Amino acid sequence: MKTILAAVTGLVLMAGAAGAATIHLNTYKHWDNGTNTYSNGKHSVEVSAYQFYDYGMLFNGHNTYTASWGGYHGGVGAYSCVFPKKCLHDKHTVDGAFGNEMIVFDFGPKKVKLTGITFSYADKYDMFDIGTYGNGVGAAPTGYKYDIKLANYSPQYAAVGGLDTGSVFGVGAYSKHSDFKIKKIHYEVVPLPAAGWLLLAGVGGLAALKRRKKA
Repeated sequence: MKTILAAVTGLVLMAGAAGAATIHLNTYKHWDNGTNTYSNGKHSVEVSAYQFYDYGMLFNGHNTYTASWGGYHGGVGAYSCVFPKKCLHDKHTVDGAFGNEMIVFDFGPKKVKLTGITFSYADKYDMFDIGTYGNGVGAAPTGYKYDIKLANYSPQYAAVGGLDTGSVFGVGAYSKHSDFKIKKIHYEVVPLPAAGWLLLAGVGGLAALKRRKKA
């Protein structure tokens, strides 16, 4: 009986995990051509940097670095190396000056829906691309929006709508005039699927049947 109740409790907690959430990225982390991990205490996301072609095709991840800074104008930035061991004097922001840079967010097994991005170090000349990588970073994005204009103030929140849900997302700069940092990522956890609710109902029914037999 205790095992059944534990299973029911676990499913209820999973179902209740849905809801709006934010992960703050304006914390200091060193340059890394692998991943940096950020957390809000409940969820975590792995952050890495790539360069990209038109419509979000990623490449050169091992020569593209990411770091982050704290403070009002802090957030995640990127640094491009066009060739191994030949890094140009690139900006510390996500930009399109020496290669179009994209920051990739990986939520692991968790499915989420992006609702918005908070940018810092941004102005009216900046635009961003955003995509969902439902088949992983080695494939074309399964949903993509490009040249979304930002306003002339920083930090600023940009709502995101119409993207597929998923676990891996990218936010990048394609124009050479665009440069910004990503300060926060806003999202909603995808609720427990219908199959999970059916399992929950089945476990609950089994518990009720067991109580009746004991009576």
